[in-house]
Amino acid sequence: APAELPGAYRQILQLVRDRTGHDFLAYKASTMRRRIDRRLHIHQIDSPEQYLRLLEERSHEVDLLFSELLIGVTTFFRDPAAFEALGEALREMLEHLDDAPEFRAWVPACATGEEAYSIAILLREIIDRSGRSLNFQVFGTDIDANAINKARIARYPTGIVDELGEDRLHRNFASDESGYRVLKHVRDSVIFAQQNILKDPPFVRLHLLCCRNLLIYMKQELQRQIIPLFHYALRPGGLLMLGPSEGVAGMEELFEPVNKRWKLFRRRDVATPYRRLPFGATLKTPERPATEPAEKSPQESAYLQSIERALLNKLVAPTVVVDMKGDIVFVHGRIGDFLEPPAGRPSSNVIEMARPGLGAELAAVLRQALHQSEPVVRRGIQLKTEEEEGSSVVLTGHRIESPETLRGLIALTFRYTPSAELPAPPKEKVEEGGEWEKAETEREQELQERLRYTKESLHAAIEELETSNEELKAANEELQSANEELQSVNEELETSREEAQSLNEELQSVNVELQDKVDELAKANDDMQNLLDNTDVAAIFLDRNLRIKRFTEKATKLVRMIPSDIGRPLSDLSMKIAHDLIGDAQHVLRTRESLEREVLDTDGELYLMRMRPYRTGQGAVEGVAISLLDIRAGGAEFVWREVAVPLAVALVEAAPGPMVALDPQWRILAANKSFAPWVEAAPPYDGTPLRELGPGTWKLEALMEPPEGESAEAGFRVATSAVNTGLGEGEIHVREVQVLPGKRYTIRLLAFEISGT
Repeated sequence: APAELPGAYRQILQLVRDRTGHDFLAYKASTMRRRIDRRLHIHQIDSPEQYLRLLEERSHEVDLLFSELLIGVTTFFRDPAAFEALGEALREMLEHLDDAPEFRAWVPACATGEEAYSIAILLREIIDRSGRSLNFQVFGTDIDANAINKARIARYPTGIVDELGEDRLHRNFASDESGYRVLKHVRDSVIFAQQNILKDPPFVRLHLLCCRNLLIYMKQELQRQIIPLFHYALRPGGLLMLGPSEGVAGMEELFEPVNKRWKLFRRRDVATPYRRLPFGATLKTPERPATEPAEKSPQESAYLQSIERALLNKLVAPTVVVDMKGDIVFVHGRIGDFLEPPAGRPSSNVIEMARPGLGAELAAVLRQALHQSEPVVRRGIQLKTEEEEGSSVVLTGHRIESPETLRGLIALTFRYTPSAELPAPPKEKVEEGGEWEKAETEREQELQERLRYTKESLHAAIEELETSNEELKAANEELQSANEELQSVNEELETSREEAQSLNEELQSVNVELQDKVDELAKANDDMQNLLDNTDVAAIFLDRNLRIKRFTEKATKLVRMIPSDIGRPLSDLSMKIAHDLIGDAQHVLRTRESLEREVLDTDGELYLMRMRPYRTGQGAVEGVAISLLDIRAGGAEFVWREVAVPLAVALVEAAPGPMVALDPQWRILAANKSFAPWVEAAPPYDGTPLRELGPGTWKLEALMEPPEGESAEAGFRVATSAVNTGLGEGEIHVREVQVLPGKRYTIRLLAFEISGT
């Protein structure tokens, strides 16, 4: 596990590995930490220890974290200039490609498939332009099963128009209700599968391998394992395309650059230094041995330590152990001849403490030892000290691999080599030239030695520059990784914003519809209230529990109600109706049949009560509707029109003698045939005032309104008697009148009231 990743984060990644089988411990610690911190922020958790407990309690959260660690940022034809460079290289490859049964391409970490389909579209375009008949197959793999399923469905949103352009879109996609879907001839050329390139066997004999923006999330050690795997998967001359911030991890002997700007490489025809290893096993933390050695007593431990120190001082040269930054961790032996405290602020950095002439060599050895497991040896380093004048130093750097707690530290050993041990110049040359030639030889040897030091210093500077470039490259990869994550977050935020905007538009539409419904309901309510008020009928509407829902103003005269009584049971209110309204309402609810009967109020007034089930638009009974009609007021006109008039007409037509029926204004309602000779006008007489039909000698005015005090001698004799007609109380008036000279007639007038008329 990476040392810079804290223990809780490492345990979280181990928990993900145990559940999903995918190990992220070899990925860059900063990236993994940022992705985990994002989940902490979502759950509002302060420490990774709390989040670890949450993961142990909720297995579903482990799956969500796994999806979070997979940064699936991809688009169609991402970096169009990169695909133009790839297209040029593919055209050149196809021109020199022998007839092959199939062109094979592999896109690891394909996410939701955009890049794999982009490769397929590009290959189809190049093959069609070349006029060749060549089949090709693109393999898209990813460790995310959900992403692979989306890639197989091949349905993408409408925003891909900007990525593809109109021409490519119409040739390779079909629109549907949710966006665009890849056409079948493109889908058939791409095969998607779930795969982990760290554990599963790779595809082989490939012409093209496109793995962009995957290596930037991995540490250098893991990159140095994957690059040989890519070399193994490609056939000779095959193309490897990486992301703009990726490289071949110092393995230039395996690939030659085709386009340095867009990291396009061609496979060199050399042996692959790749052996299939269980990558997961190399990344696991070593297990502790089953048995631990027994602890020794303090006296025995001190004795053994003294022996170790004596042997080390006798057999081991002065040594310092430093970390990868050069800070001293441990010192053995006398190192004062090689290191001294610097002036000014104290420092424990071995390079800053080096004596003059030793700093550059120390820096070079330290850098080289960090990147290789074999010891690094530098001989002949000239260093003059008071104790060893004229001697040279041998500097050895060795990277410690075990035990686990010391892994990554560097042991630097210093050893003197007397100048007598240096190779002397050839003897014959010295003898031939005498003293002068001897001086020249020594001068030449000194110059060669200086040249050697200069070359080594230059080499060290170059290595330092390369190291700086590697560090800058790593920093660039880190920034690229952060940029990928930010882009992923930005796309998620953009998607959330679009969803929120869509939801807001839907809410606005629903709000407008609801407002229209409210307006319609208010209008219908006003119409209903005005209709009920204008009918001048006492109406009460009850729900299924016989609670008041609505009533008209006239109903308040029979049931004492005010607007605040809406919702109260009818039984709680005082009523003037001398009838069991509650029982009738319950009967209507139970039988769902209408009920009609005459009822009296406490003042003796007669009302016609109608009860009907209150039905909704769907036919469900939700209550009772009660109406009370005042028969003596509102029903008089009905009785007059439907009862009195038809009865009068029937009596007149059936009478044997002259007979006429009049309304209260003395207008003719009906007259029989025997009545016609008594008047001057011809029938019909309906609606004609009686006074307009009388003869001149007929004292009709006296008949209609007899003058007061007039006696029988004057032609009138009046007799009155009460009668009950069955329709109402009335009177019979018998009058004798002299219509013509010498002739008297008896006229009977029947006057009665019918329902107040």
